[in-house]
Amino acid sequence: MKYFFQLLCLLTFISCTKENIQSGPETNCVGDINWNYTILVCSDDPTPPGNWLCRIDSFGNYTILDSSKLFIPQYCQDSGTIINYINGQGEIHSYFISEKSYLKRTAVFNTFTKCQMNDNKDIGYCINTEEITLSMELMDSNHKIVIQIMTKPDVINPKIGRAGDFLTIYTFQTKNGASIDFNSVINKRTLSYEFEYNQEFYPTVELLNIKFNDVISNDVTTIGQPTYKYYYNIHKGLVAFVDTNGVLWRIEQ
Repeated sequence: MKYFFQLLCLLTFISCTKENIQSGPETNCVGDINWNYTILVCSDDPTPPGNWLCRIDSFGNYTILDSSKLFIPQYCQDSGTIINYINGQGEIHSYFISEKSYLKRTAVFNTFTKCQMNDNKDIGYCINTEEITLSMELMDSNHKIVIQIMTKPDVINPKIGRAGDFLTIYTFQTKNGASIDFNSVINKRTLSYEFEYNQEFYPTVELLNIKFNDVISNDVTTIGQPTYKYYYNIHKGLVAFVDTNGVLWRIEQ
């Protein structure tokens, strides 16, 4: 049976100072799987997609830890809910929750480990995993922010059995274009590393006169192009961001 895998190359844009970012008790609103992205599993078709992999190794079956599900608190709000972000001049950007999903999926990751017989190709890992997604769209605009939690293999020091739970934020500037601006380890599990190299942690940070605790962020100074900087915590989710024009937008209290 032939089918297409989605190749997810783990982009390491961030780094932190805590192994498993923890806080006080929060509410798990994710619930049960509500959509099967695919009923196929890694063993169904070992054929590498495209020309960049020489082989794909089965990584196994994984589920997102319950403690990691707490890191998407805005999932508690209904689809269609308006979330306002305000800047220092009092201007408001109104986002609405356009999608919420919790699904099983099969994904292939490039380990960037060269093949012995062909050093122009790499070895891939295929993982049967889970994915939690929350999408927010800016009203009257093509701009969209996608927050995602997923269990992924270790591709820094690849080895079967090494995996962790990651929080990723994608920015869509147009309907067809997306970039990963934020990639954070929220539970190390069996990873060989504790955090991504650009990941930041703020015990307390003040944003437009409001203080937030236990905030993770991304250091954008190491990126060679304009990139969104995000401020995120387990209590409220995406509490603020700095756009590519350098304007800070903070969630309206």
